[in-house]
Amino acid sequence: MGLRGWRFGAVFLLVATVPAAAQVQRDPYAARWWYGAVDYAHASSSGIILNGGNVAAGWRPSRYFGLEIGDSLSSVSGVTVNNAYVDALTFLPLGRRFSLFVSGGSGYATESADAGSLGTISVSRAGWRAGGGFELRLTKRIDLRASYHRQSAWNDVDIVTTGLAFRF
Repeated sequence: MGLRGWRFGAVFLLVATVPAAAQVQRDPYAARWWYGAVDYAHASSSGIILNGGNVAAGWRPSRYFGLEIGDSLSSVSGVTVNNAYVDALTFLPLGRRFSLFVSGGSGYATESADAGSLGTISVSRAGWRAGGGFELRLTKRIDLRASYHRQSAWNDVDIVTTGLAFRF
C-alpha cells in the first residue's frame, strides 16, 4: 500500500468517526451544565397560604447530581416573606427526557411587615429543607420541573413549585 492508500485510510477513519463524536456532544447529559430557573411558588403553613415567585441557579456536574441556590418571594396581607435556600440534589433518570429527584439543604427565611410609624419589623430564621420532584426535558435547553419541599425555617412550611429551567 502506497502513500496514497494511507491517506485514503486516514481520511476515511476521520470522516467515519465525526458523526459518532457529534452524537456524544449533542447529548445534554454527556457534559456538565449550568442552569437558571423561574418557578411559581405556593407555600402553606398553619393555615396561611403564600403565593409568589422563585428564581434559582444551579450546576449539574453529571446527570445524577446537582447543586442549587435560590430565592422565593411571597406576600400576603402586608407581610413579605423572602426565603433563600441552598440544596444538594440527587437525580434518578427514567429515560433520556424524564428524571425524578430528591433534595436536601438549608433555608433562611425573613418575614417583614410595615409597622407604620415604627418602620419595618423583620424576623429571620434558618432551618433545614428536604423534598423531591421531577424534571421533564422539553427541548435541548428547557426543562419543565415541579417539586415539593418541607422547610423548618418558617415554622414548618410546605412549598410546592412549578416552572421552567433553562440550561446554559
